[in-house]
Amino acid sequence: MHTPSACGGVVDFPATPDPTAIEQALANLECQLKDRPIEDLIDLPLLTDPEATAAMQLLGQLFSAIFLGAPGLLPILSCSMVSLSLQFGNAPTAAMGYAVHGVTLCNFGDVEAGYRFGRLAIDLLEQFKLPQPKAIILALFGAFIQHRKESLRATIPTLKGGYTAGVEIGNFLHAGYSIVTYFVVTFLSGIELGAALLERRNQARIRISGLRNLSI
Repeated sequence: MHTPSACGGVVDFPATPDPTAIEQALANLECQLKDRPIEDLIDLPLLTDPEATAAMQLLGQLFSAIFLGAPGLLPILSCSMVSLSLQFGNAPTAAMGYAVHGVTLCNFGDVEAGYRFGRLAIDLLEQFKLPQPKAIILALFGAFIQHRKESLRATIPTLKGGYTAGVEIGNFLHAGYSIVTYFVVTFLSGIELGAALLERRNQARIRISGLRNLSI
């Protein structure tokens, strides 16, 4: 599978995960980062190049399909998005790339760097103040990254936030990622599931009531 990248090139996604290609992508990105602190990436200039913007948007839209159909290709996706951000600057979709790369690094055992990329994604999300990517970024951070450095219960507000952000804009797929993980975390944390379910139901009623008031 090929997708366009900036400057007329392509991002090559193999049909099946290729360990050699993944290792090369990670190594190339590491060289591109050099000794730059991960936290400093929030100060990259704003992305203005139209081709790079289109490439980032397309790569961001591929996440759900790759996550569900070929998760082994996520490292290629995340490395491509972070690399474009380093070359051309930050855009709202950059937060998605940083979050996915955080998940990738955690899965490869580099929890410290993965957590820092996850935090970078959250910080960039707050900087741009855009609702669209909030649900999936909070879901990724809460489900795959946060518990590796913080307590399991610390993920509960993150996952609640991801669920709420998704429902508010009609993004029920990504809201679903958060709410499913929320109940798993609730169970594993020893919180009584009946109380958690009642809380979710009450919040849903309040949200539905609010939507009805807006439509009147």
